[in-house]
Amino acid sequence: MSIPLTFATRAAPEKRDTQNQQPTFSLRDTNGAPVDLQKFRGRVVLVNFFATWCEPCRDELPSLGRLVQRTGEKAPVVIAISVGEPLPRVARFLDKTPVNFPVLLDETRAVTKSWEVEMLPSTFVLDEELRLRLIVKGDHNWDDVDATALPERLVAPSDSH
Repeated sequence: MSIPLTFATRAAPEKRDTQNQQPTFSLRDTNGAPVDLQKFRGRVVLVNFFATWCEPCRDELPSLGRLVQRTGEKAPVVIAISVGEPLPRVARFLDKTPVNFPVLLDETRAVTKSWEVEMLPSTFVLDEELRLRLIVKGDHNWDDVDATALPERLVAPSDSH
């Protein structure tokens, strides 16, 4: 049984202004291809900032992969952003811990800074208009999240009028 988006772990959810759109970005993935956040407009997006040296990050990434796997076509888009690490280090990590979503490289930390990431891991939940709806600071077990209910749960009561 899936639990709707609740945070009973060490993760600290933080709500922000629901009209706020996060800064857009275009970063290269581990294959060198550019990935632009705007191409995911129309879908719920989880942007996860992590580092390979971060133990809670290494534990959280597989649960994000299972979230995608178990929800199939209704899955939110998950994008992981490696903070300040070179491609060889990230590639070695992904060889041991493969994921089923894009991993992008923020080697200069420019995106991390523009998104005001304060700790790792941090996950930003964006609605279909790429408006920020929730921030999860710290690791979270995404195995307990009902991802198919995310779009409905992210609509604020004032948005539904």
